[in-house]
Amino acid sequence: MSQYDISIILPVYNVGPFLERCLDSLLAQRCQKMEIIAINDGSTDNSLEILEYYSSRSAVLKIVNQENKGLAAVRNTGMSLATGKYIYCVDSDDYLAPKCVETIINEMERHQLDVLFFSTHLECEEDLLYLHNASSYYQRPRAVINKKIDAQTFFNTCITEREKTAQGYSVVIWGYAWRREQYPGLRFHTRYYEDEYFTTALLLGQPKAKVRCIADRLYHHRLRSGSITTSTDKVKRTLAILDTYRLLLPIAGEVTDKHTQQCLGSYIEILYLDAVKHNLPQVIPVFSAQKMIHFLAANLHELYVNSTTENGLVIMLLIVDKIAHDAGLMDEKEILDALKRIRLAIDNKRELVKMISQ
Repeated sequence: MSQYDISIILPVYNVGPFLERCLDSLLAQRCQKMEIIAINDGSTDNSLEILEYYSSRSAVLKIVNQENKGLAAVRNTGMSLATGKYIYCVDSDDYLAPKCVETIINEMERHQLDVLFFSTHLECEEDLLYLHNASSYYQRPRAVINKKIDAQTFFNTCITEREKTAQGYSVVIWGYAWRREQYPGLRFHTRYYEDEYFTTALLLGQPKAKVRCIADRLYHHRLRSGSITTSTDKVKRTLAILDTYRLLLPIAGEVTDKHTQQCLGSYIEILYLDAVKHNLPQVIPVFSAQKMIHFLAANLHELYVNSTTENGLVIMLLIVDKIAHDAGLMDEKEILDALKRIRLAIDNKRELVKMISQ
């Protein structure tokens, strides 16, 4: 049995001006059985001093120091150390609503949930007020509010809503909490924009997990200049999404529900339009379209052998075909051969699946 009801993972890197407000909001939460794991990721400002001061005032705050490794690695460190029944990740330049933790625990316990999603209050710095309309991205679709459904259905409903309104599937890690024992091996694997993979893997890797979503705004997110959220680095964004694609292919290969496969394909296309298609002119000089295709197709054999269905291969073909078309490579023999190999693998896998099912 867990010693703590909840483990809060708090990555800290050069957030001195914002850290006190974050820590004040955490320590003000109504929860006697809570641990806060603050990982100082090689900060060079006064962040560590602030952490040490607060730690001297409260035993629930535990400090871990490490060399700078990036947000994903920090969160992984926190998850490996967490002992709480539930896990919740917080960004150290944001802060919690007064009843955030209390609400999470009450909802998780009352409804016997594996994941609880909720909404966010957005705060913009003055020079970023033009992004205020982005607040709708952090809200949840009405169709899932106050319903206990399985994770796969939640994903499908959110993607369907996003196709209609360009809103609905918010992947931000601080927008939900989860039951630790339900996801013992789930970790972050991309250095940037890591929530895209993690949240999708959380939902589709355990499709029958019990999920509930509430409309309560339990989290205050600050949009500020210089943060990853407001970064305009198109190359970084595109390469991160290519890595996300690579990681999602094996998960797609285990999807057996047709509607979920369609929704996953839609999600892949949404990411492509958002982070790849219009960025290709800036990305190709750094990482050519041919390299992108080779990167995605590198695990073709592994995907064919180890997947339950052909769906991962279908997603691979979808992405590779789009890149080849938009980069003007459809006449190159090497690319045409790659597309042919993927199509052949899909056909063979389908036949194999039919044979096994008979």
